[in-house]
Amino acid sequence: MVVKLCKKPAEAAFGLVDHHWIVTDTKSAGMWNAKGAPFPNIPFLADVAVRDHSSEKGGVCKVIPNVDEEKVNQQLKLGRHLGRWTPWNQCQTFAQDVIYNARPFGYNNYMYGQDNHTTTPIPIW
Repeated sequence: MVVKLCKKPAEAAFGLVDHHWIVTDTKSAGMWNAKGAPFPNIPFLADVAVRDHSSEKGGVCKVIPNVDEEKVNQQLKLGRHLGRWTPWNQCQTFAQDVIYNARPFGYNNYMYGQDNHTTTPIPIW
């Protein structure tokens, strides 16, 4: 049972940022425009939902340790409404939240920054 975080340059942002999604043994899903949303290839301020990503090509994937695959799969229910796309509610934050919510209770999701004093979320990449 493996959970992978995948990424590739986002078409909607002209490749300036990466689109993220999650792959498990049984699912490949991430955030994208909800079905029926206007401008299906432009997420900005659109209604977003969990969408199937099994046809994504050209991405790079990394195995994420200490993640409960069943808890990930529960969060990747296709069609689940995720609100509106904003800079604080987008594919990268969604993937990070899914992984965070599927980690064991008390798992340290933080690490010391380069100055060894501040804590920052563990960078997945």
